[in-house]
Amino acid sequence: MDMLRVFLAIAAAEDWELIHMDIKNAFTESHLKEQIYLAPPQGVKVKDGYALRVLRSLYGLKQAARDWNSLCRDHLLSVGFKQSLADPCLFTQQECSVRLLLYVDDILCGCQKAADEEWVYSKLSERFTTKNLGDATKLLGIRITRNRKTREIWLDREQYLQGILAKFGMSEAKYKKKGTSM
Repeated sequence: MDMLRVFLAIAAAEDWELIHMDIKNAFTESHLKEQIYLAPPQGVKVKDGYALRVLRSLYGLKQAARDWNSLCRDHLLSVGFKQSLADPCLFTQQECSVRLLLYVDDILCGCQKAADEEWVYSKLSERFTTKNLGDATKLLGIRITRNRKTREIWLDREQYLQGILAKFGMSEAKYKKKGTSM
């Protein structure tokens, strides 16, 4: 979260374009290094005494996130990005002045020009099924509100809090103001 705040603060100060990209079915992109076998699901006929070998990573496997991160990192490095030593989620591309913040399959792209954003999208799409979600307005359940004129960015979790209140039947609850601070 600290890196996200710093990234957004710099984006506001430098007036970067902020684009949100998503990799579809990210975990299933990577091949497994281990041998994992599964019992056949109901309805799938397999000879007695045989099992199914999993070739690609699956959601729910302990190593799925690690394998996906390694695959994505290797691809980004191969197209000219450098991984930050301070935070392994941050990647920079000096020639295009592009910065990427990678959180599992969500990518926040900060760049000076729209052409750079298109370049990043094309490089990611060469290897992965990538979806450009446009201007970053929500990431990791955090709403991003931006005023480019004043170069300000606000973050809030209102939608998350509304969901929690609704879950416990408190969305229409009344409260009384107290004179003391919390």
